[in-house]
Amino acid sequence: MGHVRAKALFYNAVDHVGWLKGEFPEADVRRVEVDALVDTGATYPALPKDLIELLGLVELYEAEGEAASGAAKLKLLGPATIKARTGWPPPP
Repeated sequence: MGHVRAKALFYNAVDHVGWLKGEFPEADVRRVEVDALVDTGATYPALPKDLIELLGLVELYEAEGEAASGAAKLKLLGPATIKARTGWPPPP
């Protein structure tokens, strides 16, 4: 059984809404493209710390969850939106 990967675009949702409202240019929307490993059993996506910082995401809350190592407290960050790489940018 192989791995499924997909190009995904993560972007700061607050920035994106500001662009759609005409508050600032598209170039100011913080976003990163990643070659993501698709995990159909995951509830939340995971990003490395450097990409979280680049996107400017903040901790929203902690939740009990399960990681590969077992039960864990998970930091949920956001707000962010994930899009498949095709179809970017969305129409203003």
